[in-house]
Amino acid sequence: MAVNGTFYGRDRFDPILILAQIVLLQASFYTSYLLLLVMFNYATGTTASITDQMFNHTYITLRHFPGWVTCTALLISAAGPAAIAFVALVGRAKRCIDFACTLFISHIIATTVHSGFPNTIMWWLLNIVATAALSTVGEAVSLRLELREIAIPRDNPTRTDKRDQPTDIEAALNDHSSRPNSSSSNADAAVLAQAV
Repeated sequence: MAVNGTFYGRDRFDPILILAQIVLLQASFYTSYLLLLVMFNYATGTTASITDQMFNHTYITLRHFPGWVTCTALLISAAGPAAIAFVALVGRAKRCIDFACTLFISHIIATTVHSGFPNTIMWWLLNIVATAALSTVGEAVSLRLELREIAIPRDNPTRTDKRDQPTDIEAALNDHSSRPNSSSSNADAAVLAQAV
């Protein structure tokens, strides 16, 4: 039996918590995206501006090598570190699509502020795929964590396993044998018949 299961009670609306989760998820996404771009640029000798690679929609293309580097870094960042950050910060499968869409809507706004509204099909396709990857990976891991068993302490510590519990027949027989005058009556026969 897993002891690390989590019990989720009723969800309460907490705007400060939600805003903090959005900010931290956004920060983890951009941090991992930045680090991946720096590593890939160093490994491949690409000399493109990091801010342009992150926020200029014309860099999302497969026509030149810096575009490949940018696309790869974005997808890995969304499906890897951002999904892990989602599980650590939010951890609820039912909220995954909301936070993934919020993250990429914020990315659309940042891209628009930096280089104008993105008008290339490749940029939109890549960001839709990255949103789907973040949502799918984050939801799968969160759901797996949510479905773990919850350890519930019991009053009788000797009976912790379901196999140790008496069956209905054993319970009826124990009940029958514990009576002081255990004569076979119709009521006892009915109890045994129901147990069988």
